Amino acid sequence: MRLIFRVVLLVTCVGVIYFGYLGGVGKPWEGDSLAYHLPIAKIIADGRIGDRAALSNNLYFYPGIGEALVAVMMRLGVPLNLYNLLGWIALGGVVLKLGKIAGLKSEEAVVLAGAVVWWPSVVRLVLTQTVDIWLAVFWVLAVIWLEKGGQGWKYWGVLGIWLGAILGIKYSGVFYLPILGAFYWRRFWECRKDWGWLVVTVPILVIGGSWYGRNLLLTGSPMWPAGWGPWKGATGFKMLEWNPAKTAINFPGKFGEAMISEYLIWPILGFWAVWRGSKWGWLGLFNWGVYMILPSWPENVVSDLRYGYVAMIPIVIAIWKWARAAGRIGDVAVLAMAAVAVEWAQLDFRPKIFVGVMLFGWIFWGRKKWHF
Repeated sequence: MRLIFRVVLLVTCVGVIYFGYLGGVGKPWEGDSLAYHLPIAKIIADGRIGDRAALSNNLYFYPGIGEALVAVMMRLGVPLNLYNLLGWIALGGVVLKLGKIAGLKSEEAVVLAGAVVWWPSVVRLVLTQTVDIWLAVFWVLAVIWLEKGGQGWKYWGVLGIWLGAILGIKYSGVFYLPILGAFYWRRFWECRKDWGWLVVTVPILVIGGSWYGRNLLLTGSPMWPAGWGPWKGATGFKMLEWNPAKTAINFPGKFGEAMISEYLIWPILGFWAVWRGSKWGWLGLFNWGVYMILPSWPENVVSDLRYGYVAMIPIVIAIWKWARAAGRIGDVAVLAMAAVAVEWAQLDFRPKIFVGVMLFGWIFWGRKKWHF
């Protein structure tokens, strides 16, 4: 395990250097980023989030907590392609923490986190301004806080911030919050004491609910351009006509191939983890149910699997917990290292970067002991 831990950690550190260089010198390029993520960020940076004239495209009404971070980078002059690199690093950190909370040893949790951040579906977004990585970060932070438990206004206030961020970063947060509420209802029941319910609710409404309130006031639908319940959406908005569930039914081979392409071996092992009744497996399964009803067209099935991060993360944790209980943690760690190697091999060779990497690697491997 120590060797695998070192390899995965070294490769991930190389990834930070690699993507840091590309993010620092590159310009935004990805389609969705240019179409609405960056325009939303510009609207926020200009202080026009309530200006109907600035919201000239229906897609600009999407919740903007993720784009608010991009707006800060715009104002500070930070290269925008570093946005998801920061999210990538944060994702590794929070998954590592959650793995330790779930009962893994430190080295095992590092390998778990490395396996997650090197999923092809994650790596593809590192140099973009899409918000899916950050949704996963906020979701994992909320789960960490719920697992941790606590009392007092500080605890409930911080939890409210993470839950509000989930609600305020994508419309899918509307579905993920009730699932967390169902799985952690005992924890939420505790907030009835000492006005905890108010402390947790205020940031949820301010950080997350305010975007829906703005949309309701300006368009008549809180989830514009989509319709929801009694609220009508934009005329001609057809994104809700298809979803991953329909793709899986009508094109099962294509859907299965995309799953392996984006998450490698983990979906196959995930079926086993869910079947064994793990809490983490069931949490992932319910989140996967949300993914299956989100808007997605068959031609986008590969790229849209990024919507499944908050489902696959708990499923993978369930796999690792089963492996630890069954004495197969070494086998799973080897699979994780192999999966990381498969994706890492896809990176372009950059001589200037790898000269520095070789020096870092020499220092890293030359140490007699590695304290984590």
